Amino acid sequence: MVRYLLILGVGAALAWVVWRRLPARQLERRLAGRADRTAVALALAAGLVGVSLLGLRYATWHTHVFDLGSYDQKIWVASVQEDLTGVIEQTYRGGERFSPCGATRYWGICHFQPLYVIYALAYRLWPSPLLLLWSQALLVASGVIPCYLLTRKLLGSTAGVLGVMVYLLHPAVQFNALLDFRPDHVAIPFLFWAFWLAERDRPGLALFAAAIPALAKESLIPVFAAFGLYLLARRRHVLLGAVAFTVGMAVFIVVVFGVLAGPGNSEGAFMIRRYLSGGRELVAPGLVAGKLFYLVSLFGPVAFLSWRDPVALLPAMPSLGIALLSNDVAHSSIESQYTASVVAPAFAGLLTALTSLEARRNGAALRAMGALVTLSFAFSLGQGPTPLGLGFWNARWGHKWHFRNYMPDRQAALDESARLIPDNPDVMIVSQNDVNSAALAHRHFYFPFPAGIDRADYVLVDTGRRPFLYWIVRRDREPYDRIVRQLREAPEYRIAFERDGVVLFQRIGPSRPGVPDPERLPIRPEGLPK
Repeated sequence: MVRYLLILGVGAALAWVVWRRLPARQLERRLAGRADRTAVALALAAGLVGVSLLGLRYATWHTHVFDLGSYDQKIWVASVQEDLTGVIEQTYRGGERFSPCGATRYWGICHFQPLYVIYALAYRLWPSPLLLLWSQALLVASGVIPCYLLTRKLLGSTAGVLGVMVYLLHPAVQFNALLDFRPDHVAIPFLFWAFWLAERDRPGLALFAAAIPALAKESLIPVFAAFGLYLLARRRHVLLGAVAFTVGMAVFIVVVFGVLAGPGNSEGAFMIRRYLSGGRELVAPGLVAGKLFYLVSLFGPVAFLSWRDPVALLPAMPSLGIALLSNDVAHSSIESQYTASVVAPAFAGLLTALTSLEARRNGAALRAMGALVTLSFAFSLGQGPTPLGLGFWNARWGHKWHFRNYMPDRQAALDESARLIPDNPDVMIVSQNDVNSAALAHRHFYFPFPAGIDRADYVLVDTGRRPFLYWIVRRDREPYDRIVRQLREAPEYRIAFERDGVVLFQRIGPSRPGVPDPERLPIRPEGLPK
């Protein structure tokens, strides 16, 4: 906390100096003529950084089962279906042999994602999770273009370049680009396009752009509905906005209580239990402090100026509501994907405030944007996951964002152990959460250790890494070590490979893959987040 306060305090002081001293007219003369090229160059540089880091993370076995692995498996399962109907069905089911969504949940992939038909068809040509990772990095980087166009239209081309810098330095943008893989990232560029199209008075195309994220995840459908309210309130497209809101919310209800439903349960009921806090949980000091820190991290880089335009923030309200009401700490973390649908509305609100400022004082918006570049750099330095952030270089601060997570770590042993597993999609694999690759995930049965060790054909662990499911929790290693010892002594397994802490257990006897029995799961360690 001291590190953050010191860096942000210095950043705020420097931003104030820039606001007072920046020579706006000189900057305008020097940058205006090449602003378009500069914006494109920044987008390309950001895309290159993202593609490189994510490629290195995957190649060195530092991606996770619960993040990339789950979506990789889901899209692979969809891609091997015989017809398009089967492909479409897999975009909202958790695997062809799993219980329907809404029943016992083993994966975080039970989402309504028609957009993933595109990924599934692409997997038929190149079934690699790098396709997912690189598309994520490039899509987030592509948000530079509509961000620049929108800023240029309202404030001029020089301000557009500075706005792009603020965008790329924002920690929420950086984390969404560099997370293993999450569907929410598509909300960033397409909501920017939606705002830009709305500014050009093309409401139909704006709604089309806002609808694309809604096809990536059911929790983004209310974002589309709220964008309809934005069109109604700001652009005065009353009928179109009202229809978009009504249709959006109706589709959301049908999806979460109908399409994603199973016997006695539904995705909607699950969301209510998970997203809504009550009683003491809502006012727990740690949770409240985390949410305040989240708001500072999210709106601090734009100096909270977005709050001057609540109408522009309407599309962000569903995600902000979840973050503030949820008892899941991940929902109010700047490092999570749940910030994605807030980024574009926050910038749209910022531009409204700066446009008003510029109308009162010529050149003030450009000086303010320069100050925000300084402030957002301080946030990137203190919190960001890129080489610009201190956490990238300091393991104690960076945790999984430290540079060692992009470098080889027992890679040769993991590669060799994976080659010993038959290339048969019916072979059931259980792998440690932070040990993931397509060689493991392209199966019908793929689970995070220790779920499924009673049925798995192969169990792969790396005892040199932090165990269990969540890297963010400080925990006792003993439960993990005890399960590994039990596997060593189990008569139904033999050790097929062991070197440098990497151990591959192979089942002896008949194969019997299937969904893990929750009654036989080892007791999870205390302290896991809700």
